[in-house]
Amino acid sequence: MVPENKSLKIFEEFGLTNLISKFGIVSTRSKKYTKEVKFADYVFTSNNLEILKFKVLENESSDHLPLLLEFK
Repeated sequence: MVPENKSLKIFEEFGLTNLISKFGIVSTRSKKYTKEVKFADYVFTSNNLEILKFKVLENESSDHLPLLLEFK
């Protein structure tokens, strides 16, 4: 599912922030995943949550890359 997907936009319409889009993440898939779509995982947060850090970790143990979220 790509970040522009209509289903994902519904979460934003309810006032949640899509951290994949906000932080300009280009993929949540490792090199073990060879198909075209490079997104598998998303994080949505409420707008009043203070995000201290959000990034994709480069760990090739799966076709999904781990996501790191630090918040206050």
